[in-house]
Amino acid sequence: MVRSGRFGKLLLAAVCAAIAGACATLPDGSGPAPISFRGMPPLFLDVGRIEIDNRYRSPATAPNVEHLFLEPPAIVVRGWVRDRLRAAGSAGALRVTLRRADVVETRLAPDGGLRGLFTTEQTERYDAVIGVSLEILDAAGESRSRINAEVRRSRTIAEDVSVNERQVIWHEMLRALAGSLDRALEEQIRKHFGDWLERPRT
Repeated sequence: MVRSGRFGKLLLAAVCAAIAGACATLPDGSGPAPISFRGMPPLFLDVGRIEIDNRYRSPATAPNVEHLFLEPPAIVVRGWVRDRLRAAGSAGALRVTLRRADVVETRLAPDGGLRGLFTTEQTERYDAVIGVSLEILDAAGESRSRINAEVRRSRTIAEDVSVNERQVIWHEMLRALAGSLDRALEEQIRKHFGDWLERPRT
């Protein structure tokens, strides 16, 4: 009986691993809405272009899980740049550097004893980090001003969640993380990029 239980767990793990790639969208089409900033006013900067430099390379293997997300964090950052920033000048550049976009899974030790038998335990914790820097470059490519932001979120997941429920929880954690990043970057842009920030357009 002990062997059968262990086999069942191994089989379940194998099935989950096999279908993980198919979970980019939920089977019934009712997945969470994409993370977007299109409803927010863009920030117009006096630069000729906006560049994205993705320095983060996901290992795409455990304990990292960001590559299994409906929208990986790196894609969400690109969406933020697209939706919130505008190049409104004729020279220079804004360089957006993605330094971190990782989500790491940590297995939690079971409580054990009677309490573990009669409670639904939290079996995994997910720690997500997004680190971004924005740098104003003049026409000669020299740095004029730079800001940095790093935001974090953690979430635990119970042992009885389904594969689809796990995807939804991950997505909502990333949505909250993206909101924190948006607020942190806008605050710093207004504070440190004032010489390049144009008035809102009507």
